Amino acid sequence: MIAPLLGTVLSLISRVLMHFELTLFGKIARAHRAHQEELGLIRHSRHNYFRYLVMIYVDFLLLVSIANVAVVRLLWLAA
Repeated sequence: MIAPLLGTVLSLISRVLMHFELTLFGKIARAHRAHQEELGLIRHSRHNYFRYLVMIYVDFLLLVSIANVAVVRLLWLAA
C-alpha cells in the first residue's frame, strides 16, 4: 500500500511545483515573445495553451494515482 500512496503524494507535489514553474516560464516566454515582436522577427499568436495542457496532463496523472490507491485498497486489501 505504501507504493501507491507514495506515487499519489509525489504526483501532488509535482502538481504544486509544476504550477510555480509554469508561472515563471510564462513570464519568461511573454518577455521573450515581446522582445522578438519588438525586433520584428516573429509575430506570435496571443493564444498559448501550453500551461493548460501541461496542467491537464499532471492532473490526469494525479487522478490515475488516486485511482490506483483506491483499487489497491478496495480490491486487493479487502480480500
